[in-house]
Amino acid sequence: MWAHLQEKAGDKKAEGMLLDPNNGKRIIMVNVEALKSADRELEAALGFGAKIVMFRRGVGYGRHLAEQMKKSMAISDMLNSLANIVSSWGMGKLTLLPDSRNTFPLKIVLANCPFCSDDMKNKEPVCHFLAGSFAGFFMGWSGTEAKVKEVACTAMGSNACEFVVESSLPF
Repeated sequence: MWAHLQEKAGDKKAEGMLLDPNNGKRIIMVNVEALKSADRELEAALGFGAKIVMFRRGVGYGRHLAEQMKKSMAISDMLNSLANIVSSWGMGKLTLLPDSRNTFPLKIVLANCPFCSDDMKNKEPVCHFLAGSFAGFFMGWSGTEAKVKEVACTAMGSNACEFVVESSLPF
């Protein structure tokens, strides 16, 4: 797959880089265990502040993604595209619960989350980056505040990670 991304870019400047075939922008691959290790280093250095940093990093990512996507698609298409991105990038299987697809609060379920595993024994959710990404995504789409709370986490023994998105905007 990654060789295909570089091949599709077809640019000599792309040697040694992976380019997104949708927009030609540079992308990177990060080993999940390396990312978890970096998060542990943040936690060791910053304590609780690390969770804020991880969340805000996610907000920036999600907002950027939504702002790019909304240039060419409606919100319903953006939500479907978000689910496809999550899956194709190996981040798990994202589902929007059918009874909440067109209204807030919206429930997002992520099976096979890359940031936690069922062998982790945490007392609280650990998917701060993803919670921030979903908040940023809806803020980037709407231009207004969106609140996201992780209500279930595989690292706490749940079958999937679940996030509730609150916003004052209707779809």
